[in-house]
This record gives sequence, C-alpha cells and structure tokens, in this order.
Amino acid sequence: MSVESEQPSSPAGPPLGIKVVCWSRILLMFAEFVLALVLFANFEGLYGVLLLVAIVGEIVIAYGLWTLTLWGWILAVIWYSVGGFQSASSLLSGSLSGLIGIILSFVTVGLVLTNYRSFR
Repeated sequence: MSVESEQPSSPAGPPLGIKVVCWSRILLMFAEFVLALVLFANFEGLYGVLLLVAIVGEIVIAYGLWTLTLWGWILAVIWYSVGGFQSASSLLSGSLSGLIGIILSFVTVGLVLTNYRSFR
C-alpha cells in the first residue's frame, strides 16, 4: 500500500478580472507619474505632491489585489467607488469627461466585486 501525499495546490495567481484591473491601473499610474513630473516642471508642486500620494495609494491597492488579500479588496472597492463619485460630480459641473470616468469606475468596481470569492 503506497502512501500518497497530497500536495496543496498553489494558487495560479489572481483571476483574469483582477489582472485586468491591476495592469490597467499600472498603466494609469505611469501616466499620472508623467503628469506629476509636468506639474513639478511648471512649479505646481502641491498638485504634483497630491498626485504622487494618489500613486502610492494605487500601488498599495494594486499589491493588495494582486496578492488576493481582503484588505486590498476592501480598499479597491472604496477607492474606485470614490473615483466614480468624483467623476459624477465632474459630470454635474459640465465636464463630459466625467461620463467616461463613471463608466470606467463602474467597470473597475464591477470586476473587483465579482471576484470577491478569490479574496476569502
């Protein structure tokens, strides 16, 4: 009689929806970093510092999502929901780009919410 040892299967990584969210946010962080450099070059340092703080927040959230931690999921839902409300207020003030922001925020929150089981 042979003794078969069961190897715990290692997770294959985050689900596709989480990978899409993380990689799209990484691309956005790169664009935000370039914008922060432009702001610093134009002597608008306060806006650049605020943007760098937001980038650090995005990095923390992306790490939490990629490693499938519950705190990453919670922060992502809060962060991207607030972004949706911010886009809605931009839309109400007459900026049509707010509509694109609302759509992207809802898609992002939807992808994060539908993958909740991976974070348990």
